[in-house]
Amino acid sequence: MEKEEEEERKKQEEIKRKEREIEEKKKEKEGLSKGIEEIKEEKENSLKALLEKRKRAGEEEKKEREKLRQVKTEGVKKRLAELQEKEEKERKSFLEKVAGKEGVSPKTPLGSSEFEKLEIPPPQIEIFRPLPQKSSLGEKIWIRLIILILVITILVVVFAFSF
Repeated sequence: MEKEEEEERKKQEEIKRKEREIEEKKKEKEGLSKGIEEIKEEKENSLKALLEKRKRAGEEEKKEREKLRQVKTEGVKKRLAELQEKEEKERKSFLEKVAGKEGVSPKTPLGSSEFEKLEIPPPQIEIFRPLPQKSSLGEKIWIRLIILILVITILVVVFAFSF
């Protein structure tokens, strides 16, 4: 009996030891699962922060591009205004020169009566343009016949070597 009691006591101790081990493992699992959850939360938070950072960087880049575009358009507008003023001055000076030499006001175009007054002298030099001789009917037929024979020869050669 003593042996049986001792064996039973050993069994109970073994059972208690295993229960303690099981509880320790459960605690470890809970600790690990908490650690995993904390890591997941950290990861999510860092991803959110990274996304927000990228979003802000994109918005800032967009603003910078918009500012650059505005600066460029303002520069182009200034240059266009300067060119327009310069061309207007040149046009006015040209019209003043024309009005001073011929006595015609720059705003009124020449009328039909003024064109009749202007006399254009006929050209004094005749321009001689030699024309090539026309080929005769016989020459035209011979040339067409030679071209036809050439085309037929090329076609025959192509078909003969293609098969």
